[in-house]
Amino acid sequence: MEIDTHCEKVGAGRSDLIEELLTADLVILATGDWAAEGALNSAWLKSPGCSDLIVTWMEAHAFSAHSVHLRRDPFQGCLQCGLSGVGKPKLEVIKWSNDQMLQVPACGGLFMPYGPVGLAMATTLVAEHCVDVLCAGDDRMNHRSWLGEKGSIKSAGGQWSNTWVEEMGDPGNGSERTSRVWRRDMECPACKSHA
Repeated sequence: MEIDTHCEKVGAGRSDLIEELLTADLVILATGDWAAEGALNSAWLKSPGCSDLIVTWMEAHAFSAHSVHLRRDPFQGCLQCGLSGVGKPKLEVIKWSNDQMLQVPACGGLFMPYGPVGLAMATTLVAEHCVDVLCAGDDRMNHRSWLGEKGSIKSAGGQWSNTWVEEMGDPGNGSERTSRVWRRDMECPACKSHA
């Protein structure tokens, strides 16, 4: 197995790097940056024979993590099918009573604190998803999620989101994994512009 890494900015101005990335068997996108993700999604839609993508992100405090495998399939959507126009997931696990970003002391920056347990669960979720995709190939339930423990979420000011409960059911005390289909949105502007 050959694994290449790039520690560079990816965006619309780096079409050469994006083209190189899309020649791999699998691209793992864990930037948390909608400009880079949107540019790669657009390039992926334009390239009919390009690689599979795994896109991953964590929700606030790493109390939930997601891994989405995107492949060429007429019934499956692109990355933007499940995101708003600014890259926010349409289906979130947790609803918060207030903004979870914290101010950096004596600075204008913001940050999101999270601990090693949530991060470990997130990396395990993604690593297993990558191995499954590369070895098995069949991944119909291509949006995998890990949900943290309800008590920890509640003590931080969160609760299960209504949209999650309506679509996936009440997760009860949490500490579970789920899978679902990342559906194609027939109104997705990215898919429409590349149809």
